[in-house]
Amino acid sequence: MAEHESALERDFVTLASFMDASAVVTAQPVTIHFQHEGRRRRYTPDFRADSGDDHCEIVEIKCRPDLRAGCSAFGRPFAAARNWAHCNGARLRIATERRIRYRQLDNATRLLPLRSAPVDTVLAERAVAHACARAVSFGDLIDALPISREASLAVVSRLIARGALIVDLTMPITSKSRVTAGAFPRVDCREYSVVKYSSIDLSRIHGDTGDTGAEFDKVPTGCRPVSGGTRPPCRYRPHVHQFD
Repeated sequence: MAEHESALERDFVTLASFMDASAVVTAQPVTIHFQHEGRRRRYTPDFRADSGDDHCEIVEIKCRPDLRAGCSAFGRPFAAARNWAHCNGARLRIATERRIRYRQLDNATRLLPLRSAPVDTVLAERAVAHACARAVSFGDLIDALPISREASLAVVSRLIARGALIVDLTMPITSKSRVTAGAFPRVDCREYSVVKYSSIDLSRIHGDTGDTGAEFDKVPTGCRPVSGGTRPPCRYRPHVHQFD
């Protein structure tokens, strides 16, 4: 996990890493120099986020009250950062708690550590096959495995973390949550792997048009969170996850 200096930055890194397993998040990636009132100044954004589909974003993490209170001071640095990003094939994003701290973060915090945890091959195959064959709830899938409920919960949760099983991560995961297979499994005598496809939009965790509400209407342009523009959203690429 990339280094972070605040709890909000930590939450951003957690969510970005969970939503795109191939994303590379780099802390304080560049120092941008600009001129203001005849003096040479510098600005260092919080993160650079390179997504799995080769999109690059320069990300600044700010709490909304701080963003409003400091708008006059942030205008020049943000303008310089937007210009730097444009010249380097990237874009600037302002991420606030409004786009970071919502239900999906709770699920990411719980599931991300499980992504690399080992999963029994036979049980993984059985769970995914069960989800492929019929509409099934989270509770029903746990009950379908021939092991204790606690052990079954661990297996299903790890498969969700890997993307082999899919649930609505914008909602709390309960016994009634619908579970589907992430993709059709490929099985051979040596290993069992699932190709992961998802369409989770990485830009949803950044300060896109949802962060330019009425309270920002009178804020100078240089202080506003940048809108999403026309660039396609950052999405997962297919990944192959091995069950060790």
